[in-house]
Amino acid sequence: MPSIARSTLFTPGDEPEMMRKAVDTEADAVTLDLEDSVAPASKPTAREEVCRFLDSAAREGSPRLGVRMNPLSAGGSDDLNAIIGGPRDPAYLVVPMVDRASDVRAVTAELDDRGSSVSVRASIETARGVLNAPEIASSPGVSGLGFGGEDLSAAVGATVTVGDELQYARQRIVMAAAAAGITTTDTVYIDIEDPEGLRETALTAKRLGYDGKSAIHPAQTSVINDVFTPTRAELEAAERIVEAFEESEGGVVRVDGQMIDRPVYEQARRTLDRGPNSNDSE
Repeated sequence: MPSIARSTLFTPGDEPEMMRKAVDTEADAVTLDLEDSVAPASKPTAREEVCRFLDSAAREGSPRLGVRMNPLSAGGSDDLNAIIGGPRDPAYLVVPMVDRASDVRAVTAELDDRGSSVSVRASIETARGVLNAPEIASSPGVSGLGFGGEDLSAAVGATVTVGDELQYARQRIVMAAAAAGITTTDTVYIDIEDPEGLRETALTAKRLGYDGKSAIHPAQTSVINDVFTPTRAELEAAERIVEAFEESEGGVVRVDGQMIDRPVYEQARRTLDRGPNSNDSE
């Protein structure tokens, strides 16, 4: 499984059968949701189900399992009390509706108080969050940024198509993540019966520099993986670049008729990280 998640499938935390089905999909990561997809009255039950599932579902070759918590102001501390320090912690936490760096610092402080080193993915879903993306991305403990296009479009009054209505936000988020050296995951595509539209938006995200894309239905994961998986030719070229550059001990080298310096080398390394034989990591 690639060390960088190409596809991240969200599934409701109060639906044990859906969670079981999610880990048997092609998703590289599965996020067990305690936020939007769970009704307020069902959240205590969802916390119990997620804890039970985290303990039982992890196995060799299974997707990385994370949890999307609620904001701290809306039950997030109860989420952390339930899922951190139990039989098995999640591989990562998704913090929703992050407006500013202090939002994620508050979560990492609570994790520190619990002695947890679980990594944090900040979900950028508001206009303020987009504008503050550089500060959010550089906050200690943040391992990735996720783009929540549906909430953002509602906040700014945009009409979402497969066009470029959210292009500024997409670009700002990916630039902020690149500057901080962390990963980025593009927003969901809500039309589960339109694989071509999904492919088009995934290709756009890949061209912009995103590492992967979120999914809301198991059938979407194969399309997303296909888009974000390097071809054999791309992997072989990346291997040649990495090998030659490392043998040169950091000097400029010529590979396949091109002059290769450190930025090209780093891009080749990222290509290999997306390949099927890279080691799992968060």
